[in-house]
Amino acid sequence: MRNLERPASSEEKIEEELTPEEAETQAAIQQTFLVSVENTLLAKISDEAEPIPGKKRELEPVIAADGREIGKVERIRKPEQREVGGQDLWLVVDFDDVLNHTTEFNRDLHEKLAETTGMPLKEVERIYDQSKEENEEGKKVFRFTKFVEQVKTESKDPKTVDKVIKSIDYGKYVDKAVKRALIASRFRFGEAIRVSILTFGDPKYQKLRIDKTDVSSFADDIIYTEGSKRETLQAMMEEYRRNDPPHHNEIAAPFIITVDDSPEQVDDYEKLPVDSRFANMRFSHPQAKRYGKPHAGKEVIVSDETAPNEAAVNIYKATRIATSQNAQEDRSRLYKILHNPKDYDGILSNWGGYQREEDIRYQMKGKSIVRTSRKYTYKEDWDKGSPVTRDYGPVLPDGSLKKGLTGDTDVYWEEFIKQ
Repeated sequence: MRNLERPASSEEKIEEELTPEEAETQAAIQQTFLVSVENTLLAKISDEAEPIPGKKRELEPVIAADGREIGKVERIRKPEQREVGGQDLWLVVDFDDVLNHTTEFNRDLHEKLAETTGMPLKEVERIYDQSKEENEEGKKVFRFTKFVEQVKTESKDPKTVDKVIKSIDYGKYVDKAVKRALIASRFRFGEAIRVSILTFGDPKYQKLRIDKTDVSSFADDIIYTEGSKRETLQAMMEEYRRNDPPHHNEIAAPFIITVDDSPEQVDDYEKLPVDSRFANMRFSHPQAKRYGKPHAGKEVIVSDETAPNEAAVNIYKATRIATSQNAQEDRSRLYKILHNPKDYDGILSNWGGYQREEDIRYQMKGKSIVRTSRKYTYKEDWDKGSPVTRDYGPVLPDGSLKKGLTGDTDVYWEEFIKQ
């Protein structure tokens, strides 16, 4: 996958000469601004989506065709807020090692428990492995409560264990680039897409971890299962079954993109009984325990970390292409575009899809973007300085959205994700 390059400039040379203290200050200013952008966009998304208040959300059963309960779904938005058949895309994203750095989380937690209780790290890891119980489907599911209680027993220091568990910063492990890719997709395409988080594991533990973050703020629903993700997704597709003639009993699901890190899971998704309006994406990030393990699926789109946060950018690109009027709605076309920069540039320059506010026309011209008679380069847009002096992009210095300039250019959003 090509990494879109920014033009070299004298400003970049100046940045290289910054002292460590100056560089740290500049990075802090940039992160402060990015967080303000996130918060502004999330507030706008919340205003439009009218989410169900947390205390009123319930875990509804997901029922398979044979009558088995195979999962739970937590509605963030009411299903009737989505018009069946009126969406262009259903984006289904895994939580562990995609939206969340779970491998890193587990390692840090185990090391902290070993350090504070005096237990050997290998013993903590042994207890972790022994806390995985086989369920009715023969799948091993980690039980967090069992793990904590056993560490308390063997360490003989329950107060210290409780202190460590209470101090966990769950939000620290959310992949910021993936989060921004989903925020960008949700903000740009609004009602045209549905964003679901589909996670495998103990629903109570998974819900605890998700609730301690803000990832539900840009999702339509969160789906929990201890069984097959593919079967669970297949059961959820029943929501799109139509009863009106001549489409009686037809499932009119939108284009579906699944994003998962597991090679076994992407192979299983290949068995989904859907036509070509489905794309199976494997998110490949170095921190994940399954990184580098091969998958067998022949039509899997690999979103690899060829450059910092590039894998997350590819999620946004896939969303962007799947909602484009110019892209043929099948996975072979999506696969070719994502792996051919020339095709992707064509989608960029000719796109006639959704605009969030005013109709802003733009076109690619070498290393710059021309839009509404304002010309700015990637460099000018992203390294202007502090939030006080910045006047480009969709957000004003005071955190409000700029009317008529909503950041619809793809270069802007890709750079937002990469930061």
